Amino acid sequence: MTAFSNLKIGVRLTGGFAAVIALLIVLAVIGVTKISAVDANTEVILHDRFVKVQLAQTVENEVNKQLRAMRTALIVSDRAIVDSELAKLEASLPLVGRAIDQLGATVHSERGKAALQALVEGRAKFKDKERQLVDLIKAGKVDEGRTLLVTDILPLQTVYLGAVERFVETQAESMEEFGAQASALARGARTLMIVLSVIAVLLAVGIAVLLTRSITRPIAQAVRVAETVAAGDL
Repeated sequence: MTAFSNLKIGVRLTGGFAAVIALLIVLAVIGVTKISAVDANTEVILHDRFVKVQLAQTVENEVNKQLRAMRTALIVSDRAIVDSELAKLEASLPLVGRAIDQLGATVHSERGKAALQALVEGRAKFKDKERQLVDLIKAGKVDEGRTLLVTDILPLQTVYLGAVERFVETQAESMEEFGAQASALARGARTLMIVLSVIAVLLAVGIAVLLTRSITRPIAQAVRVAETVAAGDL
């Protein structure tokens, strides 16, 4: 206290304000850092995990379209309709391929890679039988095609789409994890900033009291000395 009192008033004021400003800067840095972390988690959810879910859903939707096309081609006798359905199937194939290629380029977790590998394997088996069915339909071997559809393709479709669903589950779980992390970061940041804000207020009050006393006490002493001198009481 004595050392602080010996400082010039300007130095004391500067030191007090500097301490409060430093704490406010710490508050700002912590706030920005935590907000950035929450933003990063949100970016991962929206622009990575959610995109992968959309790609997987594209695969699922296109596989269902392909199956409808195969069924229709086996049911109808009008060759024009058969050709139209097969054209729909052919148009769908590259959409699935591109979606899976995009997934392969963006999946990095071991769990995601394992789920994607199962999806790719399911697709390969399904696609092989699908091609056989298309060849049978083009050759007019409808009965053989129907048998292949029921005995091979439908069970393979179930396995294939099951793999797609499991892949989606891995991404959904990942989104939940990142969401929980973002919530935890936000709660932690709020608590920390409240604590630091309280400390900043208490520090500001303490500095104000300390500065006031360090300034007013010497003045009061000087006044008493002056009064003593004026009264001739030396």
